[in-house]
Amino acid sequence: MNQRFKGPWQLVVDGEYEQAIAAYSQQFEDDGKTPNLINRGLVYLLMDDPARALDDFRASLTVESQRFWSSGQFALQGICHWFLDQLEQAVAAWQEAGTAPYTDIAGGVEPSILLLYAAERLDRQDLRREALSLLRRHARRKL
Repeated sequence: MNQRFKGPWQLVVDGEYEQAIAAYSQQFEDDGKTPNLINRGLVYLLMDDPARALDDFRASLTVESQRFWSSGQFALQGICHWFLDQLEQAVAAWQEAGTAPYTDIAGGVEPSILLLYAAERLDRQDLRREALSLLRRHARRKL
């Protein structure tokens, strides 16, 4: 396939991460849309650069109106913090994910699962109780 016809996601699929970064950067410059920052952040994660990914995930919140924030934006920030060994910031991001107006398709289960993961890894009973309480609440909801 001719490179000039490849979209940014195809560049990612083909492992051409630097070109994908450039393409997402250009798209964001052209249209200012949040998904371009989030996708570029995901590419940085694939490149094992969680600090730069975190910058993009944070920036996605400044570009997007607060009423459109998604739990995924916070979940991804938490993942970056976890990779950077900033464990308390990771937990805080996952807790904040539960307050976002938009959630994953399961209604906000992802942040709860990430909190449970952190609770188990950090051996924190308080966090385990919080995560299990959130998961029980999700199990009772009718979506």
